[in-house]
Amino acid sequence: KMKFASSSAETEPTSQTTISDDSKAGRGMSTMPRVVKRKLQKLRPIVEYNKRGKGIGQAHSEMQSYIGVLARSKVPLVDKKWSQIPKDIKEQIWEAVDMAFVVGQGGKKY
Repeated sequence: KMKFASSSAETEPTSQTTISDDSKAGRGMSTMPRVVKRKLQKLRPIVEYNKRGKGIGQAHSEMQSYIGVLARSKVPLVDKKWSQIPKDIKEQIWEAVDMAFVVGQGGKKY
């Protein structure tokens, strides 16, 4: 089970967009819709840590997957090492993670 922190109880938008295409659909990129939906509802799972400071549990696993989605969408393919990524891109990724999860002290290590 995951623990959540809620900042307010707002309703989510109800608009929908449908795009029709007769060509064969590929797998597409994962967008973590569950995380995005909770983010819109302002529900943030609390990431738990063990005694050594390593993230544990379902919230940690989801956070790692979400970071992967963000990295694939924001980091250029030409960059090979995390140390070569510009700080502004890293900051954008951190802000998105911080809006979606309660990370806690020491969670921002870059």
